Order: sequence, then C-alpha cells, then structure tokens
Amino acid sequence: MILHRIETNGSIQPNAISYITCMDSYARNGDVHNALRILSMMEKSFNDGNAEAKPTRRAYTSALNALAKSGRGDAGLRAEALVQTMERLYKAGNKDLEPDTTVYNVLINCHKNSSATKAEQVLYRMGKRDVVSYSSVITAYSQKGGIEAAKRAQALLEEMKKEDVEPNAQTFNSAIMAFARSGGNGAAKKAEGLLKKMEELYEGGNGELIPNAILYTSVITAWSKSDEPGSALRAEILLKLMWTMFKRGNVAMKPNVISFTAVIHAWARSGESDAGERAEALVDQMIKLYNEGDEDVKPNVMTLTAAVNAYARNHGRDAASKASKLMKKMEAIGVMPNLQTYNSLISAWGNSKQQGAPMMAESILYKLESTYLDGNHDIKPSVISYTSAINAWAKSLERGKAKKAQAILERMKRNFDSGRINVEPNTVTYTSVINACATTYGDKEEKQEALKIAYSTFKEITNSDSEALRPNHITYSTFLKAVSKLMPGGEKKDAIISAAFRLCIKDGQVDDNCLFQLKSSASPELVSDLLGGADPSETTLQDLPFNWKRNVVCKSISRAK
Repeated sequence: MILHRIETNGSIQPNAISYITCMDSYARNGDVHNALRILSMMEKSFNDGNAEAKPTRRAYTSALNALAKSGRGDAGLRAEALVQTMERLYKAGNKDLEPDTTVYNVLINCHKNSSATKAEQVLYRMGKRDVVSYSSVITAYSQKGGIEAAKRAQALLEEMKKEDVEPNAQTFNSAIMAFARSGGNGAAKKAEGLLKKMEELYEGGNGELIPNAILYTSVITAWSKSDEPGSALRAEILLKLMWTMFKRGNVAMKPNVISFTAVIHAWARSGESDAGERAEALVDQMIKLYNEGDEDVKPNVMTLTAAVNAYARNHGRDAASKASKLMKKMEAIGVMPNLQTYNSLISAWGNSKQQGAPMMAESILYKLESTYLDGNHDIKPSVISYTSAINAWAKSLERGKAKKAQAILERMKRNFDSGRINVEPNTVTYTSVINACATTYGDKEEKQEALKIAYSTFKEITNSDSEALRPNHITYSTFLKAVSKLMPGGEKKDAIISAAFRLCIKDGQVDDNCLFQLKSSASPELVSDLLGGADPSETTLQDLPFNWKRNVVCKSISRAK
C-alpha cells in the first residue's frame, strides 16, 4: 500500500530499496504472486525512466526466495526462468544481474522438493560452490529417499573434501538422514559410519562439527528401519550412549521423545521374542523421567502406538493383555490412543493365543464404531480395523469362526451402504473371511457351514463390478485351500477347483502358492488337464506362460514363456 502511494505521488519516485523491501515482505510468507508482481512493477518503473528503480541481483534473489519458501510444485521451473533471465541480461551487458553463489543456492532450494537431479545440475552449473550449495543438494537427495539417493548424498559429501569445502553439521545430518530414509541393506551402518566420521573430524579440531542429539537420533532412526539382526539393540545402545554423554555435561546430547520413540519403533520391527517388554521398559523410563520434571521425554501417541505394535508383533500368549495394560498406563498421564493405536491393539489380540482373543479384538472394533458415531471423527474405523478383527477370528481355534468373520464383513457392508461409516470392504477383507473358512476345524456340520461361507464370499468378489474389489493371487490360493480342506473328494469338488483355477488363469493371478494349492487339492489327472497336459510333479511356476501370472504384483515373474 505504501509503495502504491509513493508510485502515485508525482513528486516522489520509489527506488530499488523500496521495491525490494516490499518483495522481501512477501517472500518471507512465500507469496510468489505478489513478489513477482512487485518485480514487474520495478522493471516497468525502470523502463519508464526511473533510474533509481533498476532491478538488481538482490531484487531477483528476493523473488527466488519467495518461490523457495512457497513449496509450490512448479517452484523449480519458475525459478529457472528467472535465473535464465538474469543470465541472459548479464551476457547482454547488465553486470548488476550476474548470478552469484547465493542466487544459485536459492535456485537449488527451489528444486530440492521436486527434483534432486535438477538441484544437482544447478550445483555443477554454478561457479563457486559453498557448503550451502552442497548441503542443499544433499538434503534434496535425503528427501527423495531410496538407497541410490543415499549413495549419491554420500558421494557429494566426499566430493566436498576434494573441492576443499568444509561440511557442517547440517551437511552430515542430511547425508545421515538420506540413509535413514532409504531402508536399504547396510543403510544403518552407513549412517553410523558418517556419524563416526563427523566425530573424528570434530576430535581432529573442526569445532563446528559438534555431534548432537539430532544426529544421533537420525542414526537411531536408520537402525529402526533396518532389517539386520541386532538392529534394535544397536539403536538402544546409541540411546544409552546419548544419555551417558548428557549426564556427563554434554547438554547437546540430551535424548528427547523422538529419540526414545525411534528405539521403541526399532524393537517393534525387530521380531525379537522380548520386543514388547523391551519397548515397555523404555516407556516406563520415559514416564519416570517425565514425572521427575523432564517434559522433553513425555511419551506421545506415536510412542504408545509403537509400543503396542511391539506387543502386536510379538505373538506371545499374554502380549495383548500387556498391550492393553500399557495403554491404560499411558492414558493415566494424558496420552490418548488414536486409530493406529487401536488397530495395533486389535492385531495384538488377533496374534494372541489367549482364550477369547477374537472377542476382545471385535469389542475394540465396536468401540471404534460407537466412538465415531458419537461424534469423534478422529476415531473412524478403517478397512484395516475391520480386516484385523476378521483376521483375529481366522487365527483363532474358536468354533463358528467362519460365521463370525462373515458377520463382521456383513456389518461393514451395511455400514457402508447406509452411509453410517463410509468404509468399503476391499480384496484383503474378503480374502480374510475366506481364510477364516480355510482354517476352520471341527465336525462335518461346521466344515459345511465354512465351505458355504467361503464359496459365497469368493463368488461375491469374483462377480463384483467394483474396481477396488478384484480377487488376487492370495484370494485364489486361499479359496483353493478352503475347498481342499472342507470338501470331500468327488466330481463336484473337481468342478469347483477347475472353475476357480481357470478364473485365476484368466485374471493372470497364478503364483507359487496357487500352483501348490492346486496340486494339493485336485487329482493328478485334473491338475495335468488344467496345466495343458504337463506332468504336475515336474511343473513349476517358471514353466507356466507369463500371461497366467501377469498380474501378480508381489513377486518378480519370469518371462521365460
């Protein structure tokens, strides 16, 4: 507004500082439209004869900062256009518009959220490169994710040494996070190796490379995503090392809730038999520290969910009960569960060997439904909630479990059709019901009921017009398993198996398990006929036409035939 008043006052002409001050104000808020509008006004004023309004490199840098701050998907493209204009005008003789390191660094920042490759191209296009230049490109690769991106980040870090550019703590942290996010084999070791390198440089006299809690937590995060044996233990050792250094006076190493939660997540993914107990021990430590006044380590809902998940994956007989008690313990300090927490608790009961476990899982699902219908829309049950409850019945030894699983599916369908809870069953939900049938034991009457449910569920999914509801290789193999276990031999059984496997072929969903279930459930003569006359004992998945397995997405399929 002030700039407009100056422009409309004939006795006063705005100068470059006036325009740039306004542009900076818009740039701080990421307001690209107004920053570029002021730049256009500045250019027009200069072209109309106002020599004091000549656009400078500083003005263009402000416009670039607005683009970098905006987070727009086209920020890199639009920033490139501005820098190319500067390059063109500089070559034409306007020395005030020569792009410098700062300009190119901002351009890298405009690219880093959308294209690490383009950010790196700018790095090699600019003249003098500094620590900000390299750090920004390394951050771009860190955000990209994947092991190749992490390797490229490390290569750039090593290149800095050759170019005599000293990395700072942010440079190392971005490279470490690149490995932490990659999840590739050996990524955690690479991340910790970078941390050790940084510590060596610090001990060698580089005072700027002070290790801190952020860097250690990044390495812990890398270990929490690793599938290597001992990863969780390594993560906890690093946490203890942080705590020791903090106790000795290094305040920069103080662990916080993120540090602890990353270790708990590591235990949840570890598959160790005592993972739940190790996770809860860390939660207890956090609660103790919090009660003593340390607000930085107060557990949050992510901590709770990770700890419950540790019990859910434990499969121990009393793991679900321990998870439930842990939840109550956390609620006592004001940490309330969210949908993900409840889903993990349903899974914990589903994986439990305790008597009545599927009923407990189902009761949690119904609690989610009632809470949502009472107005708490943050606790809306998801397809995972319903499917986990169905799986709880499938994994149990309870009588009538097929009927119970089907009842949850029917309830879910009614809720969806009526609009009460807009969550539609998917392929996994239907397949889980069929699995409850396939794992049914008991007398003839119970098996017959389970077979009817398996058949009707399979028929419904194969006849569905919904794009979201298509049988996959797991659906077919599970149905073949159900027929094999629940139906006596005879022509009717052969007819059902034949029809199901031909549908499987048509849908391109034949995988190893489908082939195994076919061989297990049908006579050698029928199997040979379905395989085009091949010897069943000699035929493997690799021998089958690619078209039969073209839509199996979980495994690489050979094109040998």
